[in-house]
Parts: sequence; C-alpha cells; structure tokens
Amino acid sequence: MIKITYVSTELPNITAISKEVHQTVFPIVVRFDEGGILYEIRIEPGFKTDLQSSPEFVKKIFRTDGPHRLACIVHDAAYRTEGFRRNFGVMEKYREPETIGATLRQYYIGSKTKKAKMSRKSCDQLYRALYMRSIETLDTPKRLRRTLRNKCRFGYAVLRMFGAKHFGGPIPNSGAL
Repeated sequence: MIKITYVSTELPNITAISKEVHQTVFPIVVRFDEGGILYEIRIEPGFKTDLQSSPEFVKKIFRTDGPHRLACIVHDAAYRTEGFRRNFGVMEKYREPETIGATLRQYYIGSKTKKAKMSRKSCDQLYRALYMRSIETLDTPKRLRRTLRNKCRFGYAVLRMFGAKHFGGPIPNSGAL
C-alpha cells in the first residue's frame, strides 16, 4: 500500500498548449512510502500531459480541473515513462523521442539514492493514493467527499481495466499539437 508523505503542491499550475494538451509551469515533487521504502518523483516544468488518457465516457464524469489534477499529472508521467524505466517518450505527431523530465528515486538511510522503477499496478495505486489525499486535504465539503471517494474508486477500476495499452505509450492527444 502506498502512503503519500510529501507533495510540493496540491493543485499544480498548468498552461494549455492545445485543447487537449497542457504543460506544467512549476516543478512537482511527490514523496511516498511503499512497503517501507521511500520514493521521490520529480516532474520538471514543461512536462506535457493530457491530464487523463481515458475513454470518452470517463471524461464526462471526471473534470480535469478538479481535485485529482495532481494525481493525473503524476500518473501520466509514470505511464509515459513506463514506470520510470526510461526518461523519454514518443510524441505521436512527430514520432521522435521527447524528453519527459520526470524521475523516480528510491531513498536509503544516509541520504543515498538510486534510480527506481514502478510496476503498472503501483502507478495506478499511486494515482488512487494522491486522489484520496487531495479529497481530504483540499477544502472539500463533507457531503461531497463520499461522491469524490466513489469517483476515485471508479477511476482506479477504469485504470486497471483499460490502462495497459497506454503504459509506456505516447501522449494520446499529442497529434493535436
């Protein structure tokens, strides 16, 4: 189980490049604990994301400006780097490598670090953990929290069912650039 220990920002600033593609403005840092091992994800400014690579019926349920924006950006970075196994992606429009600027580090006692990687399931669990955390930390009215928790569970289930084809793939809407 993943436990989030630090997030640099709850609602990351993004700018639109096109209707479907956005990019981050400031660095994003997320630290988490998985099975007693500490990890840090760092996403550099300029990281391109479509915020959610999902079937159309799901996009009607989830707004991209809601409390799950951070979860979407981090999950997108994890999927595009194939669980941080590589530091580049391929943009559909140009079919050439694009530096992603997202890294995952594993921390040890004594401040030593090493490059790490995540499974697809861990990437999906990280999405769920960040989404649940945002529901609790943002000023969400109590009556809405139950609905948002159910949306989070639904989103996680959709990721587990349909996400495999995007793991390690290009930005799905990069042709719109």
